[in-house]
Amino acid sequence: MIGDWQPGQPFVPEGEFIEMDHGHDFYAPQSFLTPDGRRIVMGVAGYVGIADAGATRWLGGNALFTA
Repeated sequence: MIGDWQPGQPFVPEGEFIEMDHGHDFYAPQSFLTPDGRRIVMGVAGYVGIADAGATRWLGGNALFTA
């Protein structure tokens, strides 16, 4: 959800809620604003429902979203 928050003040949403992920596979997102005004969100993308990674041993990876 995009909005404005200042310490000691309530969060003020800007626009409607937009779901970034439609499952349980986006973990520990971190968000920051670049000097040119872009919003960057980084997190770990997992693969829910895979019980065994097999020979690859990969069950997730990094994800990067920009707006």
